[in-house]
Amino acid sequence: MFELLKKFVRSELKVDYLVTGSWSLKASQEAERLLGTEHINKVTDAREANGGKFGKIPDESTWKLSKASALIYYCDNETVDGVEFPRFPKILGPKPGEEEPIVIADMSTTGITIIIIKESLLPPSLPTTPPTLLRQLGLPIGPIVLEYTTIAKNNSFYNTVSIFDVYVAGLVLKSLLNNKVDGQLALAKKKAAIIYAMLESHPNFYEVRSKQ
Repeated sequence: MFELLKKFVRSELKVDYLVTGSWSLKASQEAERLLGTEHINKVTDAREANGGKFGKIPDESTWKLSKASALIYYCDNETVDGVEFPRFPKILGPKPGEEEPIVIADMSTTGITIIIIKESLLPPSLPTTPPTLLRQLGLPIGPIVLEYTTIAKNNSFYNTVSIFDVYVAGLVLKSLLNNKVDGQLALAKKKAAIIYAMLESHPNFYEVRSKQ
């Protein structure tokens, strides 16, 4: 059964991508890297209708959907290029007598993860193993966005940085530096006392048990 599934994937798997801006372009490129270009169908590429740049979303009548794609991906709001879908595309909706397609809409929210790393610990800038070879060997292919070298090469701007989150993180780090370890411990105990006092004042709703 597993061999039959592998054979089906190699010969039949298709994933549809709507390329309407920078984020959906990156998503389609990552899909090609992970799955192989032969499995990725670009339903539309807005650059072809906008003189090589992203702009207006091409009319749905020009889209070229696969007959039986595993899923259809689109980015609802291309923040970098100022492109947003005004509504859910009608062409991606269910059709009478046909199985409802699986549609993945990229509507992710922003956040930050702070990592401080020595450049000497980053992998050397040597040619990486081609994803095609890794697939042939049955080895996993890591997401490019999670590679430290990707973040370093792009000066931490591979993705859009959430300015408000960075501002709040800066305030928290300054507070940690100012209060030192002893100060943070005292603050943590103060917070714990307030929380436990609230819990113990409502015994009908909460039961506080000491950890053995």
